Amino acid sequence: MHRHRTIHSFSMLNQDYSRRRLGCWLGTLLVVVLMALGVSAEASMEIQGMEIQGMEIQGMEIQGMEIQGMEIQGMEIQGMEIQDTDLAHLYDSPVADSSLLGFIIPEGASNGEEDAPEPTIMAIHSFRGAVVEGAIWDSGTGAWQEAYFHPSELSGMHWFEPACDDDTCFAVLLRIASVAQDTASNTMLEHSDNSDIWLYEVEYATSLETEDHDWINACGSDGGDRVRGLFVDGQWNVDASWSPDGHTFSCPRGVVAKCARGWGYKPWKTLQSEDGQEVSLQLLHQACTRAARADYCGDGTAHTREGTLVDMFDVYGFNVREQDSGFLPEAGFDEDGATWMSRPRWAEDEGLTCESPLEESESAERQSLIHVWSNTDLL
Repeated sequence: MHRHRTIHSFSMLNQDYSRRRLGCWLGTLLVVVLMALGVSAEASMEIQGMEIQGMEIQGMEIQGMEIQGMEIQGMEIQGMEIQDTDLAHLYDSPVADSSLLGFIIPEGASNGEEDAPEPTIMAIHSFRGAVVEGAIWDSGTGAWQEAYFHPSELSGMHWFEPACDDDTCFAVLLRIASVAQDTASNTMLEHSDNSDIWLYEVEYATSLETEDHDWINACGSDGGDRVRGLFVDGQWNVDASWSPDGHTFSCPRGVVAKCARGWGYKPWKTLQSEDGQEVSLQLLHQACTRAARADYCGDGTAHTREGTLVDMFDVYGFNVREQDSGFLPEAGFDEDGATWMSRPRWAEDEGLTCESPLEESESAERQSLIHVWSNTDLL
């Protein structure tokens, strides 16, 4: 049966946006890890005017595998969720609280010579597709210099993710192994080009004692091919509500990436609708993550299954409904959950009630941004 491009197969990966705030003092540990990378003790204590004080964790979520305690444990559904290292108080001149701070070690930096090039310390403030906004630490002036990066310039960037287990804290080393431009198309009729999306191969080190650190792809493997995900600004809370702080890295099967790459709801973009209205895609992206996961109650709970086909379209005409697909009206969504529901996606959820059910008057005041039609009887 022919189906319009807006019909997608939805993956249950990363259905839980649980978010933990960790508080660890990892300044000394940072020095240890830098030394393990081959940076001298003196350089690791004084890199670019660095003042060892500690770290306050603010937030980057990575969907793929979950780091728990001292072990890295794979989760088939949850994916990887770890928090961003905020080094705002690690330098004499502070960076934005939600910046992702990393470093690139140039060739020859670990040879122990006095004239060896110093690592480049960089802070990433915002990921907006092909535009990455940030800053570089200038050791000469002792201050941050604002800068714009091309995504390819982030290849080789390393950073630390602190994690705590009871009273024990440790650091996980990650890196961007490669960067590539997206060659796929999304389902929007007039804006299907994804060339403004850049994909990052994120890896984490399982050992700091071996020379190559035994790097593992955070998104898993796909027949030996490189698996790359997407960075977006902001994080999702336990109830799947969005917060502008920090950043999120989503593996290809995560809804954060699927809504941007598959349906075209790129949160950094503004598009003109059919009636000439300038529309920010930020709220549409949030609504998409609710709709794709059938999060009717807006509490972060998904009511779908992996591989379910849905026809998703929006009120602005960027994505349109497939005609004669055999699908039936399911529900409408905004960024907070369902605004109306005709029937659940799966029969097992018949009679579903939410803790705060929407009254007709309340529902009428909420505008649906995205509508979903489905029919699991056809699967």
